[in-house]
Amino acid sequence: MLEKVHGWAKWVAGVIAILTGLFHIYTAIFGVLDAYTQRSVHLMLMLTIIYLYIPASKKHYCWPMRIVDFLLAGAAVAVGCYQLQQGTALIFRNGFPNSVDIVMGLVLIVLILEAVRRTIGLPLTIVCLAFLLYDYFGRYMPKLFAHGGYSIKEIVNIQFMSTQGIFTTPIGVMSTYVVIFVIFGTTLNVTGASNFFNNLAKSLVGHRTGGPAKVSVIASAFMGTVSGSVVANVVTTGSFTIPMMKELGYRDEFAGAVEASASTGGQIMPPIMGAAAFMMADFLGIPYVNVALAAALPAVLYFISIAFSVHLEAKKYNLKRLPKDQLPKLSVVMKDGGVLLIPLVVLTAVMLMGYTAMRSGLAGILSLVIVVLFIQIKKAGLKQGVIFAAKSLVSGIREGVFGCLSVTAATAAAGIIIGTVSQSGLGLRLTSIILHIAGDSLLLTLILMAIACLILGMGMPTAGAYIIVVTLGVPALVSFGVPALAAHMFVFYMAIVSAVTPPVATGAYAAAGISGASPWKTGITAFRLDLAGFLIPFVIVYAPALVLEGTVLETVSVFCSALLGLFFISVAFEGYMLTTVSPVWRVVAFAGGILMVIPGTATDIAGLVLLAVIYALQRKAVKQAAAT
Repeated sequence: MLEKVHGWAKWVAGVIAILTGLFHIYTAIFGVLDAYTQRSVHLMLMLTIIYLYIPASKKHYCWPMRIVDFLLAGAAVAVGCYQLQQGTALIFRNGFPNSVDIVMGLVLIVLILEAVRRTIGLPLTIVCLAFLLYDYFGRYMPKLFAHGGYSIKEIVNIQFMSTQGIFTTPIGVMSTYVVIFVIFGTTLNVTGASNFFNNLAKSLVGHRTGGPAKVSVIASAFMGTVSGSVVANVVTTGSFTIPMMKELGYRDEFAGAVEASASTGGQIMPPIMGAAAFMMADFLGIPYVNVALAAALPAVLYFISIAFSVHLEAKKYNLKRLPKDQLPKLSVVMKDGGVLLIPLVVLTAVMLMGYTAMRSGLAGILSLVIVVLFIQIKKAGLKQGVIFAAKSLVSGIREGVFGCLSVTAATAAAGIIIGTVSQSGLGLRLTSIILHIAGDSLLLTLILMAIACLILGMGMPTAGAYIIVVTLGVPALVSFGVPALAAHMFVFYMAIVSAVTPPVATGAYAAAGISGASPWKTGITAFRLDLAGFLIPFVIVYAPALVLEGTVLETVSVFCSALLGLFFISVAFEGYMLTTVSPVWRVVAFAGGILMVIPGTATDIAGLVLLAVIYALQRKAVKQAAAT
C-alpha cells in the first residue's frame, strides 16, 4: 500500500471510518439491511475512505492531485446515494437499465479499479480489466474461449444492478461478518493483547532450544487468533522477536523468514481466521464455526512444522536460549493479562452455541469492553476506566475499518471477475480445460490449481486469490469426488502461503524490512520453512479426515503420520537431526517424510522403515562422537 495522507484529510477519513464501524455494529445488533443496500452502503463508505486516506501517488502528493482525490471521494458518495435513493427500484429494473443507471455503474467500476490500484497495486487492476475486456470482446477470442460478447449496457446490468457481480458473495461477507471480527481483533490489540501474547509465549518457550524463534512461532499463533492479516502480524510480533533472534545468533534472513512463515499461519488459526474463511463458509452454506473447527488440526500441523525447523536450526548452530531469569513468569503473565483471554473464550463459546459469526463477534466486542472497563476501574477508578474503555473501542473501530480497506477493494474486484465468469460461461470452459489437461489425474489438477493460486496470490490479498481460484477451479476438484469443504480448504491454504512465495512475498518483505536482510533471501528461506503450507493442502484433499470429514480414528491416524512426515522433511531441509545428516540421507529423509505425509497404510509402513533406518544411523553417529 502507498503511503497514507496526513493532516485534516486523515482526520476526516478517521471520522468516516468510525462512523462506518458504528454502522456495521448497529446492523449487527438490529439486523442487516437488504443484501443490495447493505453491500452498497459498505462499499460507498470504504471507497470514500480510500480516496481520502490513500493518495494516488506518493511521488506526486500535491494539492492538484488531492483535488482529484476529493472529486473521486465525492463520486463514490454520489453513486452510493443514488443506490440508496433508488433502493429496490434498481433491482426491479435489472435487465432494463436506464441511461443514469449505466453512467453510475460505469463510474463505480472505474472507482473500484482505481481503489484496487491504490490499495493493492496494478496486478489485480490489470486482471479485472482483462476480464471486463473479455466480457465485451468475447466474440473475437480464440475458439476455445469465445462467446457472443456483451454490450456495455449488459455488463453494467450484471455488475451494478444485481447481486451477481460487484455486489455478490465476497462483498456481502465483507460487509457483515468480516468487519465485525476485524474490529474485535484491532480493539483487543489496542488494549494490550499483543504484549500479553508476547509475554505468554516468552514464559512458555523462551528458555528452551531455539527459544527466541519459538517465541515468534507461538506469539504469531496467538496473534493469529485475533488478527487475520499477514503483514499486520509480522509488524506486531516481529518488531520484538526478530531483533531478539538476531541478538542471540540467528542469521538475519532466517530470523525474518521465521516471523514471516509464522505470521502467515495467522490466517488459518481459529477462532478468527482471514477474511477468506468467512467467504468459504458463505460459499459452502455452512456455519463459520464448522470452517474454524475443520481448520484447527491443519493449523496445528502448520505451526508445529515451523517449530521443527526452528528447533533443528538452533541445534545445528548451537544457538543460545533466552536466560530464564530474564523471562516473565507464567503465573505473573496470567495474573496481569489473563483476563484478556475471556473475550476469546466468549467469542468461541457463543459460536459453538450455534449463533452466527456476526453475533459471536459482537459478543466478543461486548465482553472485551466489559473486561477492559473492569481492569481500568480497578487501576484508576470509574471515570478513568470509562474514558479508557471508550477510547480503546473508538480506536479499535477506526483501525479495524482502516484494516479492511484493501480487502474490501479486493472483494469488489473479485465481484467483477465473478460477474464476468458467470455472464460469459468462462467457469465451465476453464473447468473443462483443466479436466482435459489433467485427464484422470487428480494430482495434476491439484498442481495446476496450486500454481494458479500462487501466481494470483503474488501481491494480492488472500481473499482475492481465493475467490478467483474457487470460482474457476473448485468445480474441477469436486468433479473428482473431492468433498466441497476439502476442495475449498485446498485453495484457501494455497492462497495463504503465496504470502511467502517469491518473487512477490509480502509477508517476507515486511519481515525483511525489520531484520535488515535481503527480501529475496528472506523469501527463499521462508518458502523452505513454509513447505508444510504446501503439503498440508494435498493431505486435506487425499485424506479429508484431517478437516474432520471422517471417523475419529482416521483423523488421529492422518494427523500423527503427517506430523512425523513433516518432522523428517524438516530434517531433510535443515540437514540435522541428532547430529549432521549427510546429503544422501537427507534425500532419504525427504522421501520417507513424503511417504508419511501421503495417506495410506502401505506408504506409512514404507516411510516408517526409512525413518527408522535414519534414526538408528543418527544414534550410532552420536555414540561414536561421544566415544571419540
